[in-house]
Amino acid sequence: MRALLASVFVFLCVGSPASLAATKVEPPMAVSLPLCKGGFARGQLVSFDGAALAVLRPGAGVPQAFDWTDVQPRAQLALSEKLLGPTATGAQWAQVGENLLKTPGGAALAERAFGKALRLDASLRGRIDTAKASATSASASAAGTGATSDAPGVGPATRSSAPAGAGAAPATTGPAAWPVLGPDEMKAAVDDMKRRADRYQTLTSAKLTPYETQYFLFCSNLPQSEAARWAGLLDRMYARLAELFAIPPGVNIWRGKALIIVFLSRDDFLKFELAAFKNTRDTASGFCHGLGDGSVIIDFYRSPTDLDFARLLVHETTHGFIHRYRSKVHVPSWVNEGLAEVMAFQLVPHEGLRQSDDARARSELKRAQPLLRFFELNRNIDGYQYPIARALAEFMIRKDKAGYVKFINAIKDDVPAEQAVTAAFGVSLEQLLAEYGASMGVPGLRP
Repeated sequence: MRALLASVFVFLCVGSPASLAATKVEPPMAVSLPLCKGGFARGQLVSFDGAALAVLRPGAGVPQAFDWTDVQPRAQLALSEKLLGPTATGAQWAQVGENLLKTPGGAALAERAFGKALRLDASLRGRIDTAKASATSASASAAGTGATSDAPGVGPATRSSAPAGAGAAPATTGPAAWPVLGPDEMKAAVDDMKRRADRYQTLTSAKLTPYETQYFLFCSNLPQSEAARWAGLLDRMYARLAELFAIPPGVNIWRGKALIIVFLSRDDFLKFELAAFKNTRDTASGFCHGLGDGSVIIDFYRSPTDLDFARLLVHETTHGFIHRYRSKVHVPSWVNEGLAEVMAFQLVPHEGLRQSDDARARSELKRAQPLLRFFELNRNIDGYQYPIARALAEFMIRKDKAGYVKFINAIKDDVPAEQAVTAAFGVSLEQLLAEYGASMGVPGLRP
């Protein structure tokens, strides 16, 4: 299913060298690096070492040097992973962690780099402890002068978070926040979505009948009685998610209403995807399109069994809800897919299927490197990782339901997922995974 991905804004065109020791990049690598002070370093990466990067900007005669600490943390880590590759040494990853510690907002990601370093070379423990102690001392000094803390679990001062134990979801105040629509604006948005549904009707030969619920526009060529039944399931799903995230009853987070389009025929569904969204992928059963203006359009075809269809309906609509929840910030795939699967199992319960999925999650966790690329920001999780993501989300909710809401809120306030874990649960991602693994009978689980 389509996930809503977090963007890192690092575009890499070729394979990368494996060392950070005064390395020349051959051929040069196209990059677009977001800078901490705003703007981007765009051009060709021609060389780098443990302290700095040399980028040849378009039209420039000589490369421009940028310290690693000039680059936003998530972009630093993503680029380092590409540059270092599988032959990296522990010392190289320790250097990456030290750079991240010195970068505003990079403390949580530094833990990931230090974890890689220690797995490769345990003798680096002293060096890493010294780096952390220096960073803690610097943070304490900054706190004494009124500066914003960069410690793990502390978000930007302008962000809001849920009150302890309350699970509430106040609107974020950052630039990515979705605008709050007044009654007239909401009515205009609903009318706009209805006009959009009419336009979509012209893109398919299937005769779609419109239905309207409190929160959804449902267009389908299903029999009327069946369409009404599934439309009712959508409102129940919305109520369940609103309860989880402490959204007051009756409050509508959509831009107008979410538009759901269901085709009886898979062929009609694929033709519509191509016509409406220029999408040529033909292996999925449905897609959630979260658009930049805040609109949500979800389309799929009627699966042969009620169980599969109902689960897909809830799964994809949960993605739409997360797109509209709180802000425009994308949620990492492992979080997004995990919650979507949790909602599908809650609203479409099936004991045999649940037991089978639990068994599959345990089995997949025992394979070699079950979490390979699981936490990467700019990709979907693999198919075998869906049960793992679902079971992890359920574990987090059981551990602390209000904490899970704080975790999602922090991500939507643009806090990296690792730092959001610490802020919400008081443990590192590594510690949380160890607890999760133990609960699944897989001790020693690591990222």
